[in-house]
Amino acid sequence: MFWQYFIGSLVFMIATYVAYLYFYKKHFIYLSETLYLNNDAEKYLEDLEKFPSTIFFPKNLREMMKIDPYMMLNKDKELEDLFDSLNKVNKRLGDQYIVHQKEVTYYANKKNVEKVKESFEKMKDVRTKIKAKSPESYDNALTEVEYIIALLEKDGKYAKDLAKKGEESGETMIAGTYFYKAAQSYYYQNDEKNVRKYLEKALKFLKGTTYEELIKKMLNTNDFKDLDN
Repeated sequence: MFWQYFIGSLVFMIATYVAYLYFYKKHFIYLSETLYLNNDAEKYLEDLEKFPSTIFFPKNLREMMKIDPYMMLNKDKELEDLFDSLNKVNKRLGDQYIVHQKEVTYYANKKNVEKVKESFEKMKDVRTKIKAKSPESYDNALTEVEYIIALLEKDGKYAKDLAKKGEESGETMIAGTYFYKAAQSYYYQNDEKNVRKYLEKALKFLKGTTYEELIKKMLNTNDFKDLDN
């Protein structure tokens, strides 16, 4: 009798867990599509406060999940307050690292190089504490921030590195982004030949994006000052 009860309870627990995982995944996909495919940040934020989200995502995680929609909605005050709040909460090292990465993205868009550097230092500090089996993603993220800081400071020292990254990225939009950054870097080196070369490469992979018309205009007018922004 005991074994029947035990097996029945075990089956029920497994079924409940499987159902939980199914609905968790379904809700996560729904939220992701709302924000990143439908670009509906307002609805995403509303859904994040509804009952299903409170069941599947702890409060601290839900707070982290507000970062991207706040960026999309240009809610600067709310976002900066959120960063301050998240930095005061105990989190897993991986989550801390992600928050500091998001800070870099936000402050880079604001051209606030000092804040970018502050967040970069926090990223480096957290990285020393992370014991990862595959550390490449963390280290690559630090390298990307070095590129960002150089461009914000109008320093073209990473031009060759960015061009190489573009070549290694295949025929993708990511390659186009690297080539565009390489063109920016060569602009800061006053190397017009390579500016044109990498803008042409970037254009191939950035068609249909907001960069397409800008790149065409620069190539047609031979005026590259828009790279300095």
